[in-house]
Amino acid sequence: AAAAAASRATPRPSAEVSAAAKPKPASIPALAQRPRPSHRELVSRLKPAIEDQEDTGGKMWIVVGGEDKGGILVRSGASFESKPFTTRLATGCRIEEMEIEGNRLHYRRIRGDGPNF
Repeated sequence: AAAAAASRATPRPSAEVSAAAKPKPASIPALAQRPRPSHRELVSRLKPAIEDQEDTGGKMWIVVGGEDKGGILVRSGASFESKPFTTRLATGCRIEEMEIEGNRLHYRRIRGDGPNF
């Protein structure tokens, strides 16, 4: 019975054939290939043009997104339809949490460039 089962089994292709038959992955942009910098590295790169502000003891956040776009988009209100500011909150900025509404953060910019909201 084992011999009959073995004769019905389909032969496995060799590793060389399998590798050649696999489709090649699509090219990945150079940015995606780089490892993400740590928040400490992002903060150390920051050279703000705007003067730092004193924090008031709230929870602190570091902006880690938007490196490829010059920072993250900030809107004038909690709604996704609210008007965006013309400047972005720079990657590496330190911000202080004022309140969270759903998944939206009302913040105060402590160090870095960008709008205060």
